[in-house]
Amino acid sequence: MAHSSTGSLEPSSTACPWWATEEIRGQAQEEEEEAEAENPAGGQGNELVNALDSTHASITRGLEYTVRQVDAFFANERVFEEATDSYLQMEGSAVWRKREGTQFSGDIKARAELPRLERKWALLFESDGETTSGEDREPLQRRPKEVVEQNDYFLSVQRRLNGDSEWDIRPSAGIKVKYPPDPFARLRLYRYFKLGTWLGRASGDTSWFVSDGFGSGVQWDMDRALGRTMLFRATTSFGWQEKNDYYKGQQKLTLFHDLSDHDAFAYEAGMVATNEQSWAATEYFVRADYRRELNRRWLYLDITPEVSFPRSRGFREERSLTVTLGVIFGREYLRRSEGR
Repeated sequence: MAHSSTGSLEPSSTACPWWATEEIRGQAQEEEEEAEAENPAGGQGNELVNALDSTHASITRGLEYTVRQVDAFFANERVFEEATDSYLQMEGSAVWRKREGTQFSGDIKARAELPRLERKWALLFESDGETTSGEDREPLQRRPKEVVEQNDYFLSVQRRLNGDSEWDIRPSAGIKVKYPPDPFARLRLYRYFKLGTWLGRASGDTSWFVSDGFGSGVQWDMDRALGRTMLFRATTSFGWQEKNDYYKGQQKLTLFHDLSDHDAFAYEAGMVATNEQSWAATEYFVRADYRRELNRRWLYLDITPEVSFPRSRGFREERSLTVTLGVIFGREYLRRSEGR
């Protein structure tokens, strides 16, 4: 969150939240001045209305800014989905589980602007790019069982279509990297909704693979800042796959806790349900993700203990510990994360 940009609030008729940047405060001041210009007669009634409008706008922008910085700090998939610049992320993980022992895995994903074309075109190289399972796209480090699974990789060309719409629309086409290649087409949609002191984010994903047919997934996030160092997020996701007529839903609650400019915790609890068990819960889990930036925002260490209760084991607890070392390159990512 925005430690480096908070500071004490200057006495002003435009009240701004603690997380507001100088840019946000400046925008709020400009809005207030414009409102005063439109109502030269003034009056206490107009001044009060203008002050409330400016405060609401400032809080809304400040909340959105905070959410984006939290996502950037934890290198969330969200920040990369919405990127308009090039980036490269590489991770190496060690996962310890009592029954399986210690396992190791690596991951890589990249986005590159296509040369000589507008910024709206990009070349993507993604791991586990399907969102049709109903899992949200890695709000924290992946679950232990996902880390050690063999990754699928996807190479595609993506186009960003915005226009005057409030939706961020991104169609893409490419191949799953295997032999023989598996062509696919995908459409992703994102939009933010400002709901008072809450910020909502709706996202959707529809895809078609030659091998597996159609699939789709939707997700809804609700974010709210809690004091100066915490952000609460509620996430609901649901997905369907044509192959095997498979449905999956997931509900998660996450609390991001900012310890310093270089340390943060994320505490998470959730449940998973599928149509295979008549929509009864198939797993409950609780986890904590500690992230430490090791060098200038781009080198980080994650330590993630987790306790899960899968139905397959009679809801008996399973403990795991994941340690991940990661590196990120990307101008836009660095710009966002440096806003903390």
